[in-house]
Amino acid sequence: MTCSDLPKTFAWVKRQVDEPIAKQIAALGIKGLYQRRECKRQYPEGEAAAHVVGFTNV
Repeated sequence: MTCSDLPKTFAWVKRQVDEPIAKQIAALGIKGLYQRRECKRQYPEGEAAAHVVGFTNV
């Protein structure tokens, strides 16, 4: 079975959740609920320097 053969029956519940929250959710052990690690851009100086490094979204 290839990836294209798998059923497309998933939905994002929430993306880019903070790690402590993700750990609490994982501890619930809800069947069928999976987590995927994603990168999240940090703006150390907040919006003040965002124009230098650029804006991004999911």
